[in-house]
Amino acid sequence: MRQLRELQSRNIDSYIITVGDLANGISLGIFSRKDSAEGVVARLREVDYAALVRELPRMHRKYWVRVGAASRGQLDDAMLQGLKNDMPELQHRQMPCAGVATSE
Repeated sequence: MRQLRELQSRNIDSYIITVGDLANGISLGIFSRKDSAEGVVARLREVDYAALVRELPRMHRKYWVRVGAASRGQLDDAMLQGLKNDMPELQHRQMPCAGVATSE
């Protein structure tokens, strides 16, 4: 905690990791490019901090929305098109839910 407060007092973005094998470690950010992460490590090295880059696999999640029979009339083509405009990767499929989700 002392190290975290010290980093934050120097305006270095830093956060405590609360879960996983790095729990209680300090995260200096999540980077989509390795060279960006290595740049942060180099800048920290200049002010006498040791930091390591650790690559974590990206998790992809899928979310399913089940529309009940009584509400299907509200989900018309215009609403679907609006949702697709807001979320270009949205996919629409009509399928039986028994194999995807339960009613619980």
